[in-house]
Amino acid sequence: MNRNLLVPLIFALASLGYGQQSEQIFELSPFSVSPDASEGYRTKDIVTGTKIATPLMKSPLTVGVVNQELLDDINVDRVTDAVAFTQAGVANTGRTWQDQETFVFRGYEGTVLRNGVRFTSWTDTSNIERVEVAKGPSAILYGFVAPGGVVNYVTKRPHSVANTKLKARYSSNYGFRGEFDINRPLLDSNKLMFRLTGSQADGSTWIQYQSINDLVLTPTLRWQATPNTTVDYEFSYRKRKGAFERIRFYYLNKDENFESLVLAPYNDELGGTVGYDWNPGITPWADAEWTRRRSELRIEHKINDHFRFLAIGSDDYGHVEQVTSFTNFKAVRNIGYEDVQVPDADNILLSVMPIYENVESHNQYLEANLLAQFQTEHFKSNTLVGISANRSPSTYPNNGYYAPDVSLIGQIDYTLESPYTVRVSDPLSERYYRPDTNPEDWELWFTTGSTYDWGRSDLFLTQNISAIDDKLNILGGIRRQQYRELQIERTLPQIGVIYELTPNFSPYVIWSETAESNGRTVRYKEPRPLSESKAWDAGFKFDMLESKLTGSFTYFNIEKTNLAINDPRLIVDYAAGLVDDTVTFTPGSESKGYEASVQYQPNPSFQMITSFAKTDARILPGDPNPEADNAPLVQVPPESLTFFGRYKVNDGRFEGLSFGGGFVKNWGPVYVDNPVTQPLANEDGNFQVNAFVRYSFTVNERDMSIELSGSNLTDDRWMMNGGFSPPREIAVSTEIRF
Repeated sequence: MNRNLLVPLIFALASLGYGQQSEQIFELSPFSVSPDASEGYRTKDIVTGTKIATPLMKSPLTVGVVNQELLDDINVDRVTDAVAFTQAGVANTGRTWQDQETFVFRGYEGTVLRNGVRFTSWTDTSNIERVEVAKGPSAILYGFVAPGGVVNYVTKRPHSVANTKLKARYSSNYGFRGEFDINRPLLDSNKLMFRLTGSQADGSTWIQYQSINDLVLTPTLRWQATPNTTVDYEFSYRKRKGAFERIRFYYLNKDENFESLVLAPYNDELGGTVGYDWNPGITPWADAEWTRRRSELRIEHKINDHFRFLAIGSDDYGHVEQVTSFTNFKAVRNIGYEDVQVPDADNILLSVMPIYENVESHNQYLEANLLAQFQTEHFKSNTLVGISANRSPSTYPNNGYYAPDVSLIGQIDYTLESPYTVRVSDPLSERYYRPDTNPEDWELWFTTGSTYDWGRSDLFLTQNISAIDDKLNILGGIRRQQYRELQIERTLPQIGVIYELTPNFSPYVIWSETAESNGRTVRYKEPRPLSESKAWDAGFKFDMLESKLTGSFTYFNIEKTNLAINDPRLIVDYAAGLVDDTVTFTPGSESKGYEASVQYQPNPSFQMITSFAKTDARILPGDPNPEADNAPLVQVPPESLTFFGRYKVNDGRFEGLSFGGGFVKNWGPVYVDNPVTQPLANEDGNFQVNAFVRYSFTVNERDMSIELSGSNLTDDRWMMNGGFSPPREIAVSTEIRF
């Protein structure tokens, strides 16, 4: 889309139908939660883990919610940054390929959902209504789900009241970002409603000196076909172009005689500082352009007062074309490669390999649900029966190419210059590969991407019963899941109970089994072993002081087999074009610990949310590599504390003024890459602080605000829970609503 036409189009849509007001005539779906079901930062109902709207205090699940008001106050572009300030123990594994977001729950990589459907996890908060973080068992509803939990992004839906939000922000690092949210009933009726959300960014990325252009558009249409039938269609589009760091920085630790290559924070010349006596190396990077498109169709029909039907279909497409690189670690001694002495620090040479990738992905999903609801004088029953299926069409390329002549790869040091070499001191914006030859003429490096047709469908059944004056709530379920790579099936059970012991205190317990596919090997396409787990949570929820103080406490335990981990004994020589698995599978791993969360809102002016988590996640004895016995799992902060709060002046001279902020404190050590060599992302932990001050006012019946905010005020080296953080920045933003 021509960017010069984007702004006029947005303002034309914003003015269309301005001032229209209409009442919403259709009833709220039991498959969704109303945006009004919140009081400040506190949310009353959830859908994640149950698929139907369930009071949070009556669900035997550990669920944290980041609602719209909290998202607005945290004022970030990515869900990972919002989750970091509200959900202790949910680690952000950093920016990955195509800028996707990934999480680690209780030691295991979690699953990301969008409206309850699994998808490739890039996000932009312009279209997010709320984020539900369900820790623990949820596999019976969502299929291939890790035992640690899921993050569910609930997107904005059209409604019958015409309104518009326009927002502009300029920050010291990211540059300019515009954001819009336009909702309109169409054809002077409340049967057809349209909403358009999106953003446009031109500026730097989370890595200093690297600029990108990023466009996100999400049009959504709701059709109230009949009083009992609703059709929702959502289309998401993202176009992103620019350079980005593919993995992370490295340094050679002088205390270990330059024998270990480990992750490092920035050095002075690359945008930050590191500890004394650390020597920077070079990370892989990319100059890329990628596109994401996603369609989602939901049809809901009320059969009668007892039965409802919901059908969901989604189609995800992604394409990336990039020239990138890999560092050849062959000369590093003690992570399992050749026994070669690394040179003196003043003459460090790290060979790298430029590669060209042209990759497309395509995934389709279908699901059908039948909900039966019955109520008598003594109990209520919700029975959900569902069937789901997915496929990956085979008509797309997934290829990588590498330079055919090893001598063309080049080496990196402080002075050497060649088409494939840069200076360590160069700004990141200059560190691109500009190969003299056409990358498509290089040697084929890999061809990946398993393809599947629809195949056999997966079945699930859940039963939710409320009894004893609505004090006892039982959640049970079972799923029949297929694993195509191994041509096997598993039956996965779940059972949970929560009981209102007093009006303010409800203990609960939940147990489930989970099984996850580990996919296939990269080069030979051989199926990897199935990873199976058993997990349980036990704790309590409380609701005190007339709901001004709410929260939960949970103890959890997870046992998991065949966890894939990097094994440094397995050598990959990128320079020779050899690619295969660098992982082994643990016969057993365990994660246990406890989590606590509190929301406090004593009056309309002040509110806060805080959480704490302690996690012990490690490989059990008996691993194929003896050095891995009892080694901690990666990306797991042993202890984590989060806080976010706000104070708002509601009357007097300073009415409309609000200020607040939050912090994330992680105690180390946090490990990355593999559990044997144990490179540290952070040895002593980190402490990050964000803060904001906002003034809201009204001009010509339009609500407006201006805000000053600061991010990473105390430590700009580290991502919230283990990787790299955005650079420290100051931002000014303004917003208008009408």
